[in-house]
Amino acid sequence: MLAAGWGLLALVAALYPQYGVFYDSASYNSLAYQLAVLALALSLFTGYYGWLSRYLRPGSLVGGALLGLAVLLGLLQWRAPSSAFLLSWPLLAAILAWGLRVLQATSPTRQPAIGVVDWLLALPAILLLSQVIYLLLIIFGLGMLLLIAVLLLAILLALLLPVLLPVLSSPAMPGRRPATSWLLPGLALAEVLVALALGHATRQPTADQPQQTHLFYALDAAKGQAYWLSAARQPDAWTRHVLTHPQYGPLPALFPQQRPVLQQAAPPLALAPAGLTLLADSQLTGGRVVRFLLKPGRPAISSLLLHIEKGSRLRAMRVAGQAVPATELSSAEQATELTFLAPHPEGEQLELELTGPEPLQLAITTRSLGLPPVPDLPPLPSTLVPAPGYNSFTTQVRQLYQL
Repeated sequence: MLAAGWGLLALVAALYPQYGVFYDSASYNSLAYQLAVLALALSLFTGYYGWLSRYLRPGSLVGGALLGLAVLLGLLQWRAPSSAFLLSWPLLAAILAWGLRVLQATSPTRQPAIGVVDWLLALPAILLLSQVIYLLLIIFGLGMLLLIAVLLLAILLALLLPVLLPVLSSPAMPGRRPATSWLLPGLALAEVLVALALGHATRQPTADQPQQTHLFYALDAAKGQAYWLSAARQPDAWTRHVLTHPQYGPLPALFPQQRPVLQQAAPPLALAPAGLTLLADSQLTGGRVVRFLLKPGRPAISSLLLHIEKGSRLRAMRVAGQAVPATELSSAEQATELTFLAPHPEGEQLELELTGPEPLQLAITTRSLGLPPVPDLPPLPSTLVPAPGYNSFTTQVRQLYQL
């Protein structure tokens, strides 16, 4: 079930790459694909247990499933006791339901039948676990964590086996094995196709349910190179105006973390980088103290990112006269980053205490909201909206300094 769910999610992601721009692929029509994944799991579960019922006794099937859930309940009680009620009451009801069916089966004059009591005993599992599954659908979108909902569905179906098993197998004819009833698996499989068709029919964005798009402009002022960048793996119809022949991969010149990004060269614009003014540089025994002023460089800067390259041995840092806790400082093998949100137009003052005489390597990136006006990029249509995110629809300028 998990493998089939994973395969269906991977297929949807490959056929509809535009969904990947949404957070966790939670597009407006994600519910259709979520129902398709759950229906596929239902079809596989019921088909498998219906087939097994031809070769194994019902008591073996139900007993094995309930025993496995009892072990899982023990693990929950051990590691997460506050959530154990999700299994304890449904498991108790399932055991009672199967006990009643066993008592019915002891009567040689009649076959066990599903009655009102059986359905009443199925209610705890349905009421508790179905709500958790629905909550996971809201949280996880079309990401791979959706498979947790598939796992919970399998647990729910195992709890409902005392009610489901008679539906999944027909009574045995004289001298023959019980036949598998493919009605429920077939209906679930048909629901998969209907849900996928519904998702395909609603794939196009509208003004009421717009598609998210991701784009930002970055200028490497030290090298005079600019880029159009996007967190999406492929450009959409609007970003393709500037991402005509993009590449997907790391861009260490701007992002030393080696995170892959969709990129293409852009015309360098005359955008002022952040300014750095050295205020003091004092030598200490075994080190030095530098004090400097960072200025945004241009108006309406939303954030300023200070990146201290790895290899700079920071002993202490003060920002606007306030000491930064030593636990927040990275080691010499790691870079240290500090972000100023809505920096003061007159600048931010920093003081760094370093060990060793090595030069201090700094990279300063300023971000402003909005994209620069360029003739190649038309206005955003009504069917598209900027995607959320720290970089989305921003203009960034990065400059290097050495002290």
